[in-house]
Amino acid sequence: MMMMMMLMMMMMMMMMMMMMMMMMMMMMMMMMMMMMMMMMMMMMMMMMMMMMMMMMMMVMMMMMMMMMMLMMMMMMMMMIKKKKKNMMMLMKKMMATMTMTMMMMMMMMMMMMMMLMMKMMMMMMMMMPRFYIYPSILYKI
Repeated sequence: MMMMMMLMMMMMMMMMMMMMMMMMMMMMMMMMMMMMMMMMMMMMMMMMMMMMMMMMMMVMMMMMMMMMMLMMMMMMMMMIKKKKKNMMMLMKKMMATMTMTMMMMMMMMMMMMMMLMMKMMMMMMMMMPRFYIYPSILYKI
């Protein structure tokens, strides 16, 4: 009888162990899935951001083109109206304005990029476990 009991106990223990293992595995799987989901979300976000950036770029380009056209029109008008001497001055002025606008556009783009980067970094920080952020704790352990 005792032997039987022992066997039963052993069996029970084994079963329990198995169950525990299964549970652990399940948990791990769940965690992995969660991580994957997070990653996917991040990717999606990145994609969205990129799209936004592209759109912005396009708009800016369009604006630039419009400005160019306007300048050209003005130049033509001036050409018709006035002499050559003033022409040069106008050209210079236009060039200056153009460069300025270009610079402004560039700055805007840079700012956008920076903002995006910051956002990404923040997201990463949120996702990661803490010891990636603070390596000193690792050393202490």
